[in-house]
Amino acid sequence: MAALQMNFLQNGVWGSQVMTVEELIKKQQESSAQSPINEGALQCPEIGLLTRTISESPLVNKILPVRIRSAQHNDVAFVGDVFIQICELQVDGRLREIIRYNNFASRIENAAVVGTFDIDETAASSSQHTIKVEDSPSQFGLPQHVSQSPDSQLPPQMLMVVLEGGDIAFLYLRSDPNGNLQFVIYCEATGGQRIAHPGYHMAVDPSSRYVALAPCQDFFIVYEFEPRQELEKRHSTGQPLSPIRANRIRGLRGAISNMTFLYPRHGDNNHIILLLIVVRNGRSKMIIYEWMLGDDLKTVFSEEKNGHRMPDDCEMPLFLVPLRTNSAFLVVSPEQIAVCKQSLHGPPTFEAMHIGSPDPTDSFHGRGEPLWTSWAKPLRLTSYFEKHDCFYLAREDGVVVFIEVDREGSFDRSIPMQFAGCNVSTALACTYNPHADMIILGSSSGPGGVWRVLPRGDPELLSLLDNWAPVVDFATTDDPSERQPVRGDLEIARANAETWQSRGPSRIFATCEGSRKGMITEFRYGLKATIGLDLEYGPSIKQAWIFPSHFSSSGTGYHVLLSMPDHTEILHLSSDFSEANNLAPGSVPYDLEGSTLVLTYSEQLIIQVTTQGVVLRNWTDSTKHLFNSFECLAGAIVSDADVRDDCVVISAHNRDVYIFKIDPATPGFSHVRTVEIGAEVTCLSLTADFTLLVGIWGIAGPSLVVCSLQQASNSVETILLYDALSEADADDRTYDPSHVEAIASIASLHDTVYLGTRGGEVIVMSPTDGYQVIDYEQFGTASVNLSCNTVLGRTSPILLLTCDNKLLYLDVDDHNVETTYRQPLETKLRVWPVETPVRMEAALNPSVLVPPVQFATAVDIPSEDSNVSVLMVAGTRVLLAGLHREPTTVPRSIPVDGTPQKLIYSHHNKCLIVAGAKDGKTTMWFLDPDTGSNIGQATEKNDREKKFISGLGIPGDKVLELTEWKNTKDGKSWHYIVVATQMGSLLVISTQKAAAASPNQPARIRYWTRWKKTNNSPITAVQCYDGGLVYCVGDTVRWEVIDEVDKKLRAIGNYQLDSPAVGLKLSHGQLIALTIRDSILILDHITEGGIASTLRNSDPGRRNGVHFLEISGSQPESTSDSIVLVADRDCGVTALWVPWAKLEQNCKVLAQAGLLVSMRRLRQTRTRPVWEQRQHTPRWGRRMSSLDDAEILGVSLSGSLLHFTLLGENAWRFLRYLQNLALGSEEVSPFTWQRWQSGYEPLKDEKHVDGDVLQRCLQKRALERLVQSPEQSLRFRELLDAVDMVGSTVEGEGDMDDYFQLAYEILDYFLRPVL
Repeated sequence: MAALQMNFLQNGVWGSQVMTVEELIKKQQESSAQSPINEGALQCPEIGLLTRTISESPLVNKILPVRIRSAQHNDVAFVGDVFIQICELQVDGRLREIIRYNNFASRIENAAVVGTFDIDETAASSSQHTIKVEDSPSQFGLPQHVSQSPDSQLPPQMLMVVLEGGDIAFLYLRSDPNGNLQFVIYCEATGGQRIAHPGYHMAVDPSSRYVALAPCQDFFIVYEFEPRQELEKRHSTGQPLSPIRANRIRGLRGAISNMTFLYPRHGDNNHIILLLIVVRNGRSKMIIYEWMLGDDLKTVFSEEKNGHRMPDDCEMPLFLVPLRTNSAFLVVSPEQIAVCKQSLHGPPTFEAMHIGSPDPTDSFHGRGEPLWTSWAKPLRLTSYFEKHDCFYLAREDGVVVFIEVDREGSFDRSIPMQFAGCNVSTALACTYNPHADMIILGSSSGPGGVWRVLPRGDPELLSLLDNWAPVVDFATTDDPSERQPVRGDLEIARANAETWQSRGPSRIFATCEGSRKGMITEFRYGLKATIGLDLEYGPSIKQAWIFPSHFSSSGTGYHVLLSMPDHTEILHLSSDFSEANNLAPGSVPYDLEGSTLVLTYSEQLIIQVTTQGVVLRNWTDSTKHLFNSFECLAGAIVSDADVRDDCVVISAHNRDVYIFKIDPATPGFSHVRTVEIGAEVTCLSLTADFTLLVGIWGIAGPSLVVCSLQQASNSVETILLYDALSEADADDRTYDPSHVEAIASIASLHDTVYLGTRGGEVIVMSPTDGYQVIDYEQFGTASVNLSCNTVLGRTSPILLLTCDNKLLYLDVDDHNVETTYRQPLETKLRVWPVETPVRMEAALNPSVLVPPVQFATAVDIPSEDSNVSVLMVAGTRVLLAGLHREPTTVPRSIPVDGTPQKLIYSHHNKCLIVAGAKDGKTTMWFLDPDTGSNIGQATEKNDREKKFISGLGIPGDKVLELTEWKNTKDGKSWHYIVVATQMGSLLVISTQKAAAASPNQPARIRYWTRWKKTNNSPITAVQCYDGGLVYCVGDTVRWEVIDEVDKKLRAIGNYQLDSPAVGLKLSHGQLIALTIRDSILILDHITEGGIASTLRNSDPGRRNGVHFLEISGSQPESTSDSIVLVADRDCGVTALWVPWAKLEQNCKVLAQAGLLVSMRRLRQTRTRPVWEQRQHTPRWGRRMSSLDDAEILGVSLSGSLLHFTLLGENAWRFLRYLQNLALGSEEVSPFTWQRWQSGYEPLKDEKHVDGDVLQRCLQKRALERLVQSPEQSLRFRELLDAVDMVGSTVEGEGDMDDYFQLAYEILDYFLRPVL
């Protein structure tokens, strides 16, 4: 008899139960015979949905060289779907991030540079010529050979951005009073009204006085700009810039294929030529409008022109390339490249251009010939363009051809180049460099890069551009079964809460479908630390210091001092860090015989303290003072030390601390006093006010001894950590003070003391009112090493923490006085040291793992990127890395020798399983998530190795579904992998661990096909359960079970749908099916006799479903209802309520979210770090989506990662009210505030809260400026008072400052990072 596995939600916990078909029918009959359910017992919950972007899409649609700050800054604008990133291209080819803007409230449809700049040739040589940018228009009416002064307030160029909603924005950069760069933005609507998709085509006139915009068909718009002199005048007097002088809409018949402005003939710079390729009645025509600078646009476009027919082989060009000679242009088509020389007089003539492009490369992923995707013009001397023109033409498979034409527009020469491993999208730029052409390639599948092209040289990769799109699937290492109790008992589940919280965060992996060689990307979040210096030195390095070697004989470069367990070693680095040499012990004035405990350096003196003694080194002399020469330290073993100015404190194993004073003039060293501790000293530190802090271990456990050295007597205060922790306010903490171990490190900042323990804890204490504990956190299990240093260029110290071989950054910005609600350990960010690749292969090397950091400290080393230099000890390596300022996604790429399509993490095999195609044939990979190596081996049942298992290796096929199947019977479990393909193959695959081929290789996993079923239609969804599986083939859902006799899959029934299902799930004894046209359908489970299933429930709306996720219902422990999140193709996510106890009712829509992207997949997992999991307990109206409080994540095809949060009614009303206020604010929403006509009161159907808008409110601290009128203040307080737990926080009436402070705390709670 077939057995079915029923998934159910009991007491808020997902569980499973094996049932026979007879048992299932009997249970349903008993359920229907029971008395009707009380209507009041099950109510539809009132919830809202908060969405926010965790990681933006990395896709770049355009790369534009732009002098957006000044003529001296070689800036580049990267234009994505919703962001603009400004970077500065440095001489070495690295891109330094300057500023990012993503507050457009709409997708960016197009962008271009208006304005140009002139660079005197002295920037590249000593002659007196002018170097110009040829692919950008000239300045706003400025003569082309007039250089801009360096201190011009208005930069030479601006970005013109056209939004999908119809707005136009002009952007440039300037510095605020604090010296920080900020965008200056001027917004205007298209044609005086908002026109949808106005910027599908965009062209800028070479004089930069006109811009043309056009949708796909019917009309185009021409804008005339104000002269540059007028803009300068307005800018200098503080008037609105308002660059647009006039505009004109010209209707036309047909679809617009291409549009561009042509260059006028030499000496006729006021001649404006607009070219359009229009498809009318199935034929393409070339239409040209001509006018002179300043002509009335109404007269120019008073009538529609018919134009001339295009040749058959040029009818549908990919794009046009205007040439500087004779107003000619290139027509780039899939079939050929042709040049049109006579475009203005009479019928145009086209001449084919044979450039000799090479064959398709390995990066090509298609069936036909690779297409040309983009073009860019390099910089050349003005005299060059009198006789020639040139440009780069890029192809999608990574081929770039340099083409040169003569003064007549005829082909002169071409140089094909191959940018290996890179696919080229529409994003291509050629930027300024005095010695070479710098090519920046953007890719729509896989990483792009910055390349240097030298004369007569091959392209050289200088740096990579991260890109993990397109994402077709993603998976996490989280195992839901680990957090489910054996029985669906709420008390058992709650008892496991501590286990859930102590479990480390799950990892997130996504497929990058890419080309023939795709990759798997691991999402990581935190601060990037770019490794600049990597020294492989050897084991046993404890600490390291780096300091200028100006006291040495060489006088240049740096010294690196390495503290070993029983001695010290020293290296000399050259000034550019290109060379590292060991120094002989006798050639340096430092103590190398003992292990160095601490080292400080300044311009006047270097102080080194070792276990042997103290070395003092100044410009003229070096002295060494051995500890054995002091009577107080005779025979003592020095274990720890610290230095503050001229004071040195030393601890020894005789349980005392000795205070020494330095005389910098001599330099001398003398003992001044001894502080008796009377216990084992574990560490010590000296604060800025010369307060001695000593960590000790005694009978009472760990303690902190405090002694002020400014007092004449040794007045010692001892704080027992057990008592201090017990007395601390720990209402929202879950820790046992008795488990705290000895203090391992101490760091102090003003009036705050940070204690790192040997058990992975950090305790924060304030000396106010007797050293009270104000914060506590568990970061791991190993000893915590704290380092707090002040470096040049940063107003606040850099506090770094290492624990469990991980490096973290603790935000201690004491200047942000407004965020007083933050705890000292509130902001913690993981630091990810990353390599600087010099080859594409190195960037995609999966063996490059995160270095295990045991020690880290911020150092004063100059950095061109204005990043903080951090010196690290990582095992046998010494690293010097630049710590970035802003947290971001730090992706890790695992290359796949093929095209990945589906991905799961197998908890049984402890590896990533990837299904996809290689050389056009379906295949699989078993990847080690740490090393990225493929540990799978396809075999037959008899262990004989083969290239593909049975059912895979089919040309032209595609894997549509991949899942893991655990089949349990009689206490035994069998694990299978299920693969479904587009050609209708259903494969059940067995796996078995095999021995490694050699000792240096990992263990292998062999896999083979156990069962195979062939169908005539694609299999789009699969759901497995004990004893069988359900899958959708075509429009039919089929049930199959394992036949107990034949040990094969046997069909037991089917159900006909109106459209294919893209998702299936068994829940509460029913089958949830998500279809591509009818959204959610809930079906009765099929019976053994083949009786037709019935439709029990459905979504009241019709949605083009993509994916769905079932989560907890009205309560986390509820078994009578659940919520289903449905993602559709129209960029929406809908929360549906499913009343399992009353299936005769339809699902109800709880909330609907309109996003800028469509979610490809939804997952539920625990991704927050351990410390965040403990602190982020449900409050302020946040609803748990599962009993273990897992996060809800979604990923789009473009690679953006979103987070979803369920909100209670009062929470979403308050947050939505803040969002409405922000949307009507020019400060927070510059692109929506003028059109905001709705009221601020949340409507009943406004249950979607945009967390990205609230994030801007939090960053700008704008609430005080948003809530202005007395009515708004009253409503703000009413809604805030209604939020859960607020009544106990704000007592009585309270003033508005208290309410604002609490509102910021609530926003920070909901918007904290989840990775």
